[in-house]
Amino acid sequence: MTKPIVRAVDLRQQVYENLRGRITSGEFDENTRFYERTFADELGVSRTPVREALAMLEQDGLLSQAARGYRLPRMSRQQVIDVTEIRLLLEPHAIGSMVRQTKPAKRAKIAALIRKEVEASRDSDAYIAAHGRMREVILSEVENRSLVDAIQQYEDSIHFVRISTLGRPAWRRMSADGMLDLADALEAGDDQRAAELQLTLLTKARDSFLEFSETDA
Repeated sequence: MTKPIVRAVDLRQQVYENLRGRITSGEFDENTRFYERTFADELGVSRTPVREALAMLEQDGLLSQAARGYRLPRMSRQQVIDVTEIRLLLEPHAIGSMVRQTKPAKRAKIAALIRKEVEASRDSDAYIAAHGRMREVILSEVENRSLVDAIQQYEDSIHFVRISTLGRPAWRRMSADGMLDLADALEAGDDQRAAELQLTLLTKARDSFLEFSETDA
């Protein structure tokens, strides 16, 4: 009798998902260096799947090569300005359309989730990961998936901006207050107000990063 083939565990994918989740949640600070040996020892795997996972993360824009190993990417002030310009064109429209197309009960559920996430994390670095989860929930309800794909092209590339700004208490509070206002607009079905709030949030995030980059220059 022929035995069924057992698919081998894809260690590369597991390492990739482990590191990707930790990077996007803000676990690593901006000066972290990513070495094959370090994570092979930590995760209990050989260096090969770690090497392949790090290369995948670089391809995604989550890491960039350094003199030795990898590091979190740096975005220039102009890159942040350019990417924000694109996001300002896409995201307010996406959120406004989501409000118009989503049923009241679903909007209320999303609003309640946003409030819960904000209240649980606004006073700590846990807000960085919570912010990502809130965005995912909102974008998941946008019917135009091509529009969402266009927005998400820049999602990973701006994680350094998110970590830099939301890791600072004053900027985190500003974002949290904005998300609570957005929750109110979603629940009320006010698509114009929701779009305006998203535009404001993106503009403040850009300006906060530019202020951060001047401070650290």
